[in-house]
Amino acid sequence: MQVVKWRGLSNAIYEFKLYDLDYEFEDIAACYILTKGRNDGRWIPIYIGQTVNLKLISQRFHLPCVVNNKATHVCIYSDGMDDNQYRKLVERDLFRRLSPICLTRRQSIWL
Repeated sequence: MQVVKWRGLSNAIYEFKLYDLDYEFEDIAACYILTKGRNDGRWIPIYIGQTVNLKLISQRFHLPCVVNNKATHVCIYSDGMDDNQYRKLVERDLFRRLSPICLTRRQSIWL
């Protein structure tokens, strides 16, 4: 399993596991980043989110912005994600530093 490290605005480093978009996830809480690779081996953050149930995130894969920006993979961070406040804190920390291509109305207020 490939690990992708993402740094938040707080300088905390989060180690995400990388999956293809067609992977069938378990029913667990997590933060996730929809992404695509660059030619230099780095990853471009397209969409950042958090959920109490990873089985439900596949609906995000079909958002017009995600499709138009050709997301190919999803990065999953599940350490300590059962805590709703911590999950939101990690999502916000990453969002503020990475400024993903696709913004939601809720996320745009974090900038």
